[in-house]
Amino acid sequence: MEVREGFMPFLGYQTYYCVIGDLKSGKTPLLALHGGPGGKSERLRNLEPQVESGRALVLYDQIGGGKSAIEGSHKELWNSAIWIQELIALRQHLELTEIHLMGQSWGGMLALQYVIEEKPPGLKSLVLASTMASVTIWQREGRRLLSYLPQEVQDAVSRAEETGDYDSEEYKAALEAYARRYVGDKLPPAEGDPVNPPPSEAYRTAWGPSEFICNGTLQDWEYAHRLHEVSCPTLITSGLMDECTPLVAKQMLDGISNARWELFEYSRHGSYYQEKDKYNQILRSFLDPLG
Repeated sequence: MEVREGFMPFLGYQTYYCVIGDLKSGKTPLLALHGGPGGKSERLRNLEPQVESGRALVLYDQIGGGKSAIEGSHKELWNSAIWIQELIALRQHLELTEIHLMGQSWGGMLALQYVIEEKPPGLKSLVLASTMASVTIWQREGRRLLSYLPQEVQDAVSRAEETGDYDSEEYKAALEAYARRYVGDKLPPAEGDPVNPPPSEAYRTAWGPSEFICNGTLQDWEYAHRLHEVSCPTLITSGLMDECTPLVAKQMLDGISNARWELFEYSRHGSYYQEKDKYNQILRSFLDPLG
């Protein structure tokens, strides 16, 4: 399997990308956007079975995460406008005139904003994986999910919010309990990395201190009222035990006219790797008729 890695200059920094397969195969490549903010694309390599049909898979680490991480404080970079500029620049750099676009979690938010605001040419389809159209609804659902966890977990979250201490061990333990129930397993740390690294500056600046508290640059991110502007074929995916709850997923389904929704029975927030085989089968059946 052909793999090409490189770095694209961006705002004086370097954005890492990886192209798996042949961009000139005749099939429209799949460009996949990872979650976070401040995450990395490594886990999206679970989509490599798409390459077996001749379709190239394009991944990249958004500035602020993975191999595109930068040292020092750069809070001016951690907003959706910068990440959209980066996405536009990557398409130009790799000459991706036509794409299928997939976004997982935060990556789905980025994909939605890009499609709605930029009306990008050459977009054949959109895949929205465990994502949202409204931060307001996401936070409300996050609070509901938190209420099902043990009382000591809820109390630890309440104390952190009252004191502003989001670095306490009990708060970290509470977040891990939430993640185990609704998100999924962490990637094993690379050699020399801490087992439980703190949230990145990009995550805390853009999102906030936890999955269910958004008080960063994305706090006013609302696109539910503009979902009707998405006209391309759209696949929405989520897990039965996902923090992207059925209410969150259905809001997207109801707002996008040409959409279908697949609910994965044994998944949390990462159905593309928690039910990898089934996910790739459904994804391929969605993409192949579209070229």
